[in-house]
Amino acid sequence: MRLKRIYHSQPLDGARQATLGESASRHLIRVLRLRPGEELIVFDGCGGEYPARIDKITNGQVEVTLSEPRHPIRESPVDITLAQGLVRGERMDLVLQKATELGVSRIVPVAMERCVTKLSPKRLEKRMQHWQGVVIGACEQCGRTVLPVLEPVRSSAELIENSTESEYSLRLLLQTDSETRINDIEQPSGRRILLWVGPEGGFGNAEAASAIATGFRSLRLGPRVLRTETAGLVGLSLLQTRFGDLAQ
Repeated sequence: MRLKRIYHSQPLDGARQATLGESASRHLIRVLRLRPGEELIVFDGCGGEYPARIDKITNGQVEVTLSEPRHPIRESPVDITLAQGLVRGERMDLVLQKATELGVSRIVPVAMERCVTKLSPKRLEKRMQHWQGVVIGACEQCGRTVLPVLEPVRSSAELIENSTESEYSLRLLLQTDSETRINDIEQPSGRRILLWVGPEGGFGNAEAASAIATGFRSLRLGPRVLRTETAGLVGLSLLQTRFGDLAQ
């Protein structure tokens, strides 16, 4: 039986014991119903994972003893950033979850011209906390030991300005009218790739033109129009198959 995996937000390097946080403890006790003496895997998102045993549960907090760390190779050889135009509720959750499973390194939510979703600062703070939880849950499930970085929401202009050629060896945006297919993309000179996906309404004309003027390349996935939550995941899958480790 596969051991349950749980994320611990504090560095574990050199530790032999740890008291898990409130959220992790609650999940182990109330959802997974683990008890003292049972085994699990604890990871801190920095590349290692620790076989562990529950010693005791005190005041709703789980205390564990850690064994020597393991360092399985589960991270992609390519460093992919997914810039995702903001989408509604569960669709955004799906993108975050599956992108994490597909090995993305960073996720940048982007407030774009045609975004239906508009978030006030207070709502945005809550959504960011929720999204971080989705990423953590996906890491726990899929076996990754490095937590993808969930960056703050940016505008299209901020994304374009901050995504320079020196930072990314390949910058792509998905467009249905592009003539470029994945097999037309050459092996990038560096590891870092940026994939930008529009919201439900797609890219605004000025957004796409500005991106292409700064060196982004448009990419077409196929003859059908895909929903935004599908398009990004297909794009990531193609990039991981062509340049990463998905087919290995």
